[in-house]
Parts: sequence; C-alpha cells; structure tokens
Amino acid sequence: MTGGRGRRFAARRGAALALIGAAAVAAAGVRVGVAGAVKARAQKMAAASGPFVETKINTAGWADSPFVSRDGQRLYFMYSRWNFFPYFLGGSPELRGPDRPGLHKDTLNPFDESDIYVAARRTDGRWGTPVNMGLNGPGGDASGMEFLDGDGFVWIKPTAPSGMPDIYISTRDARGRWGAPMNLGPAINTAALEDNPHLSPDGVGLWFTSDRAGGAGGKDLWFSSATAGAWGAPVNMGPPINTAADEDQVWISPVTSDIYFTRNNQIYISTFTGTGHAAPVWLDLGLPIAAEPSVTDDGRELYFASADTTTQRIRIMRSAALNGGGWGPPSPVD
Repeated sequence: MTGGRGRRFAARRGAALALIGAAAVAAAGVRVGVAGAVKARAQKMAAASGPFVETKINTAGWADSPFVSRDGQRLYFMYSRWNFFPYFLGGSPELRGPDRPGLHKDTLNPFDESDIYVAARRTDGRWGTPVNMGLNGPGGDASGMEFLDGDGFVWIKPTAPSGMPDIYISTRDARGRWGAPMNLGPAINTAALEDNPHLSPDGVGLWFTSDRAGGAGGKDLWFSSATAGAWGAPVNMGPPINTAADEDQVWISPVTSDIYFTRNNQIYISTFTGTGHAAPVWLDLGLPIAAEPSVTDDGRELYFASADTTTQRIRIMRSAALNGGGWGPPSPVD
C-alpha cells in the first residue's frame, strides 16, 4: 500500500495520539520506510517465530479499535506487531509485539500490517485466545464491528489502486463463510477521510467519521441510511454533537439511542431525551487519553482504548457500570 495508509492511520488515531504526534500527520505522504536496524530486527524476530500462540489481547504490539458485541460475548480489535509511538515522535515504528496466527506480516511497511481479530468470552468470564477474522486483506484492516448478530461485519480496508482506505462490509453465507468485501460505494467513500464506521444492528443505518466538506470542524460525525441496498447522501449530525473540534469514533446504543463518541482525546455521551439528543457530557474515566467506546446492550460494560505516552503502550480497557450510576475504575481487559 502507498503512504495513504500512513495518512489514514495518523488521522484515525487523532483522538488517541494527537497529544504526541499532531505534527507528524502531514508528513506521512509517501510510503514509510523502516530503518535498516529496525528491518533487521523484524527479520530476526520473524525467523525466530515458533509454535507459541499469543493468548492475550493486550501485548507490546498495537491493539486498537475495540468493539464489544451487544451480548458481551465477543470482543473485536485491530492488531499489529508494530508499535507506532516512535513514529508519532518523529522516528520509525518499532517491532515490539508477538506474532498471532493468521496475521499478515509486513516488514517493509508497518502501516500495511494490521488485521482484525476476535476473542470469545470463556465460561469463566475471561477472554479466550484471539482468532483472526479471516476476512483481512494484504493491506491494513481496522475499525471493525459486527452487525446482524455477528453475521455481518463493517470495517476499513484499502481500495486499489490508490491504497486509500474505504468502508466495506461483508456477510456470512449459510455455511458461516465470509463473503467478498463490498465497498459501500461513492455515496459513502470519497477522496476525503472516511473512518470508524458504526452500523445499526439491521445494517441499514450507518454512522461514520469524515473530514469532507460541509462539516463543522476538521472531523465530524455523519449519518446515512440504505434503501433497497443503496446508500443515501450522508448527513452531518450537526450540533450538539459536531463542533469546531474533531469528533470521531462514534458508537450508538441500539437500546437507549444514546451516542458515545470521542472528542479531544476523551469519551463523551449525548443522551437521547425522547425528542432529541442532549448536549454531550464528558465521561471522566480518570485517564489522560480514552477513545473508541462501545457498550454492551445491558449497559453494564464499557470497552475502549487508552494510550499511555509514558510507557508508549496502547491498551484495550474495560469499565463496569456502578449500581448508583456512572462507571467504575477502568482496567485492562487482560
């Protein structure tokens, strides 16, 4: 893939990484090369790969874009062995994470290495060993979520020949096999940034992030609906959701219609009042960076990504709802 992956990756991590790399975003205009020493390390690690299977979600690699299923039984995330903090600090990505079964590896361009994995809840309540989704391509796949009770999937993947990312969907056939990825077409995917899609459970309502013309800020949240399989012209969600700041990474509750999203490296909630949405309220989780929220249908579990600039780690976190309201202290999922 071309440097479009680098531009898109830098842009889509704006909520979690803007504090450490805003100036680097504009520089990602060409294919990213890895310094000789880093490449040599990548080849050495690849050669040393054995039968070990990584069982954890959070590792020294890059676990991002979490999404929990409505019933809380499946947790999806993007994974790459590469740690991108050094890139946002002016250097090159570093190969720090372990291999995973099925991962398509790229030692030449780290931005081309990311697959979507899913972990299933075990009977003891812990998360099982992550499994490759099986619909990932040779470029960077990310920002995925299920719909149709797990028989449909929407995510971001590159489109040939430009290599720029678009929103795609896939559905399972009667035997449970994923169909060919389907681009949502020119009504949705444009030359602008389209990212972090969220589909309604029935697959006919789409919310997503874009920096296209007509917005209130750099990145806004947009909505489109499908009629007979054709997507209508996206509509800006407007105030009080969109502002002059960047709004990103939206999640809509199918139960309450509350809107969760990211703004200024934090999660906000806009409650549905019955006639409209209230002004968004900051969800204070006690972390300097929290983004990419999703919540189980019973409203008891919140999952999100958190970046730590001191340790240069990004982790997927969980917070449990408190009986008196609000959310408890977050902790890593494993």
